[in-house]
Amino acid sequence: MLSLLFLLTGGGDGSAAAPADWRALERRLGLVQAPEDDPRPRLGILLRPYYTFSASEGGLGSEDVSGNVFEDLDLWLGQRSGSFSWRVSADFEDGDARLEDAWGRFEPVRDVALAVGQFRPRVVRSGSLPEDALLFRARTFLGAAFDRFDDGFELAARGERWGALFALTDGENGSESDHFWSLRGEVELYEADLPEREGARQSPDFLVARFGASTFADVSRSSQDGGGMAFDLALTYGPWSIHTEWAHLQEEFAREVDVFNGHVFTLADCDPLTFTFGRALGDEFEAAYRYERAEDADDTLAHRLGLSWVPAGAPARFQAEVGAVEADSRDFTLFSAGVVIGGSGPSRFGFAR
Repeated sequence: MLSLLFLLTGGGDGSAAAPADWRALERRLGLVQAPEDDPRPRLGILLRPYYTFSASEGGLGSEDVSGNVFEDLDLWLGQRSGSFSWRVSADFEDGDARLEDAWGRFEPVRDVALAVGQFRPRVVRSGSLPEDALLFRARTFLGAAFDRFDDGFELAARGERWGALFALTDGENGSESDHFWSLRGEVELYEADLPEREGARQSPDFLVARFGASTFADVSRSSQDGGGMAFDLALTYGPWSIHTEWAHLQEEFAREVDVFNGHVFTLADCDPLTFTFGRALGDEFEAAYRYERAEDADDTLAHRLGLSWVPAGAPARFQAEVGAVEADSRDFTLFSAGVVIGGSGPSRFGFAR
């Protein structure tokens, strides 16, 4: 325990350290001895333990309401070397190893890449961001709906200020022939690229914005009305950040969503909308508000307030949030507090320069 406190407070040399960046914990733990662009294989962990308390549990029908829970207990191994990258990760949060990423990615020509293996298709931005980059404990409604690992391939291309991705995966029907496909386009509205994280941490003092649009179909459910379309816009301007997303989901498209610690609901035949507004408060704190409207069968509506804290020199990020959820069959509040320790390793996105 003393060694853990020593780690989280940044050591004991008596000197003031600069604010931690996203990979500080990996370096301090000794799991990563090289910078991000080092071509050697890298090993790392991601821990996200939380304590959750619900003040009103009536009528929820949930077995997982209050208490301690791991959102992530991941071990990963990966490498990025020139035009080739790969990553393998497993989540141990349930006591056994559950394979997540297992992909290899190659750039045969400049600004074109092919990934093969198991991965999360990038349908909406919030669904494919690494877990250590989330502003809240959980993803948005839409982000959680598309937070699914599946085997297949992805073709990506990049221009001066645009990107395109096409993914084809098996879907949720095992070895059957039907599949899930998605096509996404992204445009950087200004010259700088938007970082792969939520919020305004370490953002520049000028406007950075990205617009994305996707179309998709889950043929494993229906070849006629099992798809939809989605749009998202994310921007930062100095300490301010805004993210919004909207989707139209057709009747046969259905995904279970769990962003409230076991309070599961289904997105199907609806038009979910999310708006997130955040502000960095100096170098250590960031506050955020999130509004979400599912328009599902239960008419789920949620408001969330969150606060993140990265102590100067500490290789961890502490989070606290409260959410108020309203629905036709249940109303409740949920408080969560936890810590993000570690990182998610090499990303599937980005191109060799």
